[in-house]
Amino acid sequence: MKNLFKIILYAFWVWLIGFVAGVIVYPLHESNFLLFKSIMVVVGVLAGMLMLMVYFKKLEGDFFKLGIIVGIVWFIVNILLDLIVLVGFLKTPLGEYFVGIGIRYLAMPVMSIGVGWLLEKKRFLQAE
Repeated sequence: MKNLFKIILYAFWVWLIGFVAGVIVYPLHESNFLLFKSIMVVVGVLAGMLMLMVYFKKLEGDFFKLGIIVGIVWFIVNILLDLIVLVGFLKTPLGEYFVGIGIRYLAMPVMSIGVGWLLEKKRFLQAE
């Protein structure tokens, strides 16, 4: 249970970092939309990788399994937070949200499963 709380907390941090960055660079949304989107992708990847490094740093096993769990939980938490804030409060149309933002959260399970797989593989190779 403690582990799930930590996973959800890190998911929230990833979302919050992206949200704050989005607020800061939002003027680009109107003047240079492609630059805005590119910045947001880079910030999202950086925030995700930072939190993955922090999360996996103290683990001693089950890397691949936890990579799957982290990716799924982070995906769900970030989508839910966006639905509350962007769709609910800021009135972003649902279809526009999923095409423009939501689908990018698939990078979370891709990254976390990849990190988990690499760590598991490294542990396996070191055991030989």
